[in-house]
Amino acid sequence: MNGSRRTSFVLFWCVLGCAACGGARPGPARTLLLPSASAEQESAFEDVARRAFTVLSEGRPAALLLDDDGLRALLLPEAASSAALVRANSELAMRIDPDAQSTLAAAHYAGVCIQHARVMPPGAGFGLRAPGFTFDRMLVVGAEAGGGRVAAWVEGTFVLTDQGFFAIALQRLESPRRDHADLDLAPCDFRFGLGSPRGVVVSVPASY
Repeated sequence: MNGSRRTSFVLFWCVLGCAACGGARPGPARTLLLPSASAEQESAFEDVARRAFTVLSEGRPAALLLDDDGLRALLLPEAASSAALVRANSELAMRIDPDAQSTLAAAHYAGVCIQHARVMPPGAGFGLRAPGFTFDRMLVVGAEAGGGRVAAWVEGTFVLTDQGFFAIALQRLESPRRDHADLDLAPCDFRFGLGSPRGVVVSVPASY
C-alpha cells in the first residue's frame, strides 16, 4: 500500500476508535481504495457485515445508507441527485418481514461472503468524484444457539469511504434463511468467518 493510502486507512480506523469511545463521528467525506494488507481488508469487510447484521436484526436497514451529505461529498452533483431519487423510490427494498427480523435477532454474527467487488473509476457507473472500491452483494451470516446458521443477501451499491463501507442505494434485502444453500455454493470475492477459502479475491481487476 502506498503512503497516502496507508495514512488514509489508519485515519479511518482512528476515527472509528474515537466514535467507539463516545466521540462524535463525522460523516463520510471521500472514497478509499481497498488496502493491500489482508488484516485491514478483513477489518473493513467485517465492519460493514456486522453493521448490516445488527441493523437488519433491528429492522432499520436505512442505517447502511449514505446520508444526503455523504452522497454530495462522494458523488458528482447529478449522480447524487439521481441516487437520492432512487432512494426515495426504494421503500419496498427496505422492508424486512418481522418474522425474518426475529430470526436474525435470535442469532449472532458469524461471517460474510462478498460478491461483485471492483475498483470504480471517477465518473463511471454511479458517478464517484474519485476512484473508490465497491461491491454489490454480501451474504450476511449468523450462527444460532443450536448450531445452525441463518443467512441473507443484502444487495445494493456499497462503496468504501473514510468511515467504512456505506451503501449509495439498496436494491434488495433477502429474507433470512436457515441453512442457506449459498453458504456452500456461492463464489466469493472475499470470504470471512465462513471457513476456507478465506479472503480470496476472484473478480477485482488485475490492474488494481
